[in-house]
Amino acid sequence: MLTHLLVLSMSILQPAVSGEKTPENQAVELLPGVRVADGFVEFDGTVPINAHHPETPDVYLEMFVTAPDSREHEALVMASIRPSNLHAAMLAAGFTPGAPMKYVDGEPVKAHGDLVRV
Repeated sequence: MLTHLLVLSMSILQPAVSGEKTPENQAVELLPGVRVADGFVEFDGTVPINAHHPETPDVYLEMFVTAPDSREHEALVMASIRPSNLHAAMLAAGFTPGAPMKYVDGEPVKAHGDLVRV
């Protein structure tokens, strides 16, 4: 299986954040495997799928990131970081907590939270 090592970086899409790392806000490791700078979160991962294999050209993605030995056949990235560490790093980087879409009394309530650039 062909894999590539990635460094994923997420940043907040808001006018208050410049969107570029500078020497003043270089990422530092906040928790194991997760680096944070003002408005940025980085972590290492691998691409577990091979969309160029002639016998399996179609790949169906169900999630962006997954843990090893789980559902990596349905994910774009596989990373060994703890989800709680990623969440803590996003809060430390300045992201505000959001929530997924839900139903209240049978009516849908839209998901909300910061937009991110990956």
